[in-house]
Amino acid sequence: MHFYISDAILDLIQNSVEANSTFIALDIVEDESSYNIFISDNGKGISKDKLEKVFNPDFTEIEKHERRKFGLGLSFIKHQCELVDGKIEIDSIEGEGTSIHIELPKSHPDTPPLGELADLFVEIFLLSEESEVVINRYINERKYELVKSKIVKDDMSWMKLLKNQVASLEKNIFVEVK
Repeated sequence: MHFYISDAILDLIQNSVEANSTFIALDIVEDESSYNIFISDNGKGISKDKLEKVFNPDFTEIEKHERRKFGLGLSFIKHQCELVDGKIEIDSIEGEGTSIHIELPKSHPDTPPLGELADLFVEIFLLSEESEVVINRYINERKYELVKSKIVKDDMSWMKLLKNQVASLEKNIFVEVK
């Protein structure tokens, strides 16, 4: 199992980047009972025949991962979801993009914690050099949004500012829920 849900999110965002996406949307929705993660991109998409195989641990795209002898990582994430009575769904249209939805119950003792979101968001912004990224974070009826092009600057000072901003937003959005 990934130690944090954010680890799985980063793996999936990396797939979007590798699919040459110019736009990636990440929604992290949390309520009292579950985490719902939505990732969508406008990358190359997955053909119907490959889409049927993406959860097979023996399936990989050799042209994408020449040295990798195992699956795309989706089979691992699906297995982790099933272990905690969660689910993962994937929709894709070749040439248009891919959408993934993960739902994990908070009540299962093996559901990992969400992880440090500020660090995740910095990693996503660094990883997605050529992509616009929009992140929406929801807790019940409260929300904040981060748009990469409004945050990332030429120097690296934005990373500390983003971490501080997310820490403040998380504190404010979470305090209201309790």
